[in-house]
Amino acid sequence: MRIRGIPLWGWAAAAALYFGVAAIAVEFVWDRAIDVLAEVGAHRLALYAADLQSELVRYEMLPAIVARQESVRVLLSASSPAPPDLLQTVNTYLEAVNREARSVAVDVIDLHGSVIAASNWNLPVSFIGTNVSYRPYFKDSLAHGSGLFFGIGTNTGIPGLYFASAVRDGTVPIGVTAVKVSLDALESAWRTPAEAAMVVDGNGVIVISTVPAWKFMALRPVTAAQQSQIQA
Repeated sequence: MRIRGIPLWGWAAAAALYFGVAAIAVEFVWDRAIDVLAEVGAHRLALYAADLQSELVRYEMLPAIVARQESVRVLLSASSPAPPDLLQTVNTYLEAVNREARSVAVDVIDLHGSVIAASNWNLPVSFIGTNVSYRPYFKDSLAHGSGLFFGIGTNTGIPGLYFASAVRDGTVPIGVTAVKVSLDALESAWRTPAEAAMVVDGNGVIVISTVPAWKFMALRPVTAAQQSQIQA
């Protein structure tokens, strides 16, 4: 059988060749689309990482700077109860640092883990008197010189990132300074339509998410000890 003088098998071969080429073209376009999405995703991920790193760098040295303040060192070396005028000097200093840095709070913690001075000293919910001896950032600071931990506030129930540094008299630790930072502004800046981003901490808990329902979900089982550290 012939169609327009061309054998049927010729048309069949041409059709097979056409659809074969079309399939290859579709596969190529699909693969290229996946590559483009991967490139865009990698670029966006790099931007998110840079934003986060920039935010962390702003605060990571702040506890160490506060730890070098002479009045802070004197307060931690003083016998209890501390002189009221010295306590007032440190509290107002921490308040000023917190205001300028736009952090949530700045604290001075003694060796027993008790907050003895804080930037929110004159607010209804003050951190003064709170014991944070169980917090990883406090333990890490005494053991290694500095600490970093994401957790939910003991007094406020508000989550934040804690930066901490040991205060030393020579080589001997005499206390810890800590700065609490909110990442809400960064999270809001990341939130764009049809795009999701998240940051997961060492416990496998989502601590930043552009999808509110994902926040604080665990990507793997969390032990009772980890749970208490995060929420206590």
